[in-house]
Amino acid sequence: MRKIDRLGWAAGMTFLSHGVRVGIRANQTEVLEQLLDRLPPGWKRSKSQSPIVPLLYSIRVGGSSPRRNIRLYNLLYWNSTRLARSMDLDEVFERFEDNLHHSGSIR
Repeated sequence: MRKIDRLGWAAGMTFLSHGVRVGIRANQTEVLEQLLDRLPPGWKRSKSQSPIVPLLYSIRVGGSSPRRNIRLYNLLYWNSTRLARSMDLDEVFERFEDNLHHSGSIR
C-alpha cells in the first residue's frame, strides 16, 4: 500500500453505503465528480474527518507522456489490489462501478 500512497493524490472523498465507510482518491479532482453517478443508491457523504477507511479506491488517470515511447495507463486500485489498467478511462470507471456494486464488500 505504501507504493500506492506515494503516487500523489489531488483529491479524495469518503462516503457511507450500507454502513460501510468507503474512500476514493484520485490524481485529478474532476475524476471524483465523474464517479458520483456510479456510487451505490442511497450513498451519503461521510462527515468523519478520519482518513482511515476499511475500503479505499485509488484512481490514477494516465494521459500523454512527454516521451513518445512511454504509455501512461489509467489505473484503479481497491486497497492494494490493482483492479484495472487501461488506456480507456471509461473501462476503469466501469470496473470501479462493478467492483463497488457487485463485490459483496458493500452490502
